[in-house]
Amino acid sequence: MSREHDLSFLQQNGGSDTETGAPGDETDQINWKQAFGTNTYPRKKGRNFWTFVWEACRDTTLIILMVTASASLALGIKTGVI
Repeated sequence: MSREHDLSFLQQNGGSDTETGAPGDETDQINWKQAFGTNTYPRKKGRNFWTFVWEACRDTTLIILMVTASASLALGIKTGVI
């Protein structure tokens, strides 16, 4: 059914109508909503910029890079290159 993407085959074999949706009256739809819930995804809480920074700082590769950059900066200041 889904391989051919044939909507008429789906409608003939008990599927929903492309114009009116699922078969049944309003009470059926209310019962379906109570039984299965709404057809929505819960909205995720957004994360702020500092959460991304904190997660990036906990990455092992970035920690190594920050330590070597700090050491390079400290040695550059001590030798007078910077």
